[in-house]
Amino acid sequence: MDNITPAPKSWIHPLDAARYHRAARMIEDDAEQAYFTCREKFGPDVAGALLVMLMRQKLNRKPDQWPPPEELVEEVNNFLREKGLMES
Repeated sequence: MDNITPAPKSWIHPLDAARYHRAARMIEDDAEQAYFTCREKFGPDVAGALLVMLMRQKLNRKPDQWPPPEELVEEVNNFLREKGLMES
């Protein structure tokens, strides 16, 4: 009998990874314009996390600083509010 250990449930399944890559590409290509389509196809958590991550990268004026500056949180939130993607 083989001693094969099944993959833990926390590993990303290849099909899930493919979905995440498609979702990321949608957000990368069209940012906030793609949010609602991405949300419909991949769910609000995936779409929201990807959009926030992309906007953190785009709005970060200090990309070499780690961790990123705390004011980045408010800048991203303001962007989301301005685009009507976050409640005020």
